[in-house]
Amino acid sequence: MKAREFITEATWQDQVKPAMKADKQIESPEKVAQFFEYVKQNCGPFLKSIGGIKNLNSYILYHGTFTKLNPAVILKVRKDREPVDTPLETQELIDDWFERASGIRFRESSIFAVGKHGSAIAYGNVAALMPIGNFNYAWSPIYDDLTGKLEAFLERKMTKRQVDYDDDDTIISGGAGMFFVRSDVTNPEYINEFMNRGDFRINHGMIDAIQSHKEIMLDCDRVIVVSDNWLDRISEQ
Repeated sequence: MKAREFITEATWQDQVKPAMKADKQIESPEKVAQFFEYVKQNCGPFLKSIGGIKNLNSYILYHGTFTKLNPAVILKVRKDREPVDTPLETQELIDDWFERASGIRFRESSIFAVGKHGSAIAYGNVAALMPIGNFNYAWSPIYDDLTGKLEAFLERKMTKRQVDYDDDDTIISGGAGMFFVRSDVTNPEYINEFMNRGDFRINHGMIDAIQSHKEIMLDCDRVIVVSDNWLDRISEQ
C-alpha cells in the first residue's frame, strides 16, 4: 500500500498545509481503514509497546506543534535538534549522559511526546505521533518536563552558592524566561547528578510512560503525525 494514497510525506521542517482533497478522503470509511492497515504494516514495534493496535486509541502519544498539518502526514525526524529553552552546552552534557547509558543522544535526535492532551496543547496544535519501524524511547518517572526540572535543580545549586545575579558574564538565557549560570550548566558533576536522579527508563514501559503524563523522547527516523481533528474521527471507528 502506498502511503501517498491517503497520507502526505514531508520533512519535519516543511510547512504542511491542509488539503481539501485529503479532508474529503478522511471522511470516507475506507480511507480510515487504509490508515489503520498502514499503521499495522509499518508501526509494528510501537504497536507492540502498547499491547497491539486494539490499544491505539487508548495509549496516545501527543505532540504540540505550531506547524499546520494535513490530517495525516509522515514526517522525517530531525537528528540535529537544537534546544529551545535549554542552553546548548547543557543539552550536550545531557546527551553525553544518555550516550553513556544507551548509546543514543536522545535530546538532539528525538521528537518529544506526552501522554496528556492538555500538556501538548501548550506547545501549539495537538497531534498524535506513531513511530514508523524500529525506534528507541526514553522517559523519567521522576521528571515530567526535563528542562523545567533542571532549571529548578540548578536554582537550588545557585542558592546554596549565593550566586551574584548582577554579574552578567555568568548568566545564560535559556529562553522562555529561563536563566542559568554558565558555570552551573556546563558543570558535568551537576548535570550527571541531575540525570542520575531521574531514574530514566530506556526502551521500557511505554504504557507506564503514557499514563504517567511524563515527557517521552522518541528516537526514530520517521513518524506518522495525525492531526487532533482527525484523531477524534478515527477514535470513533
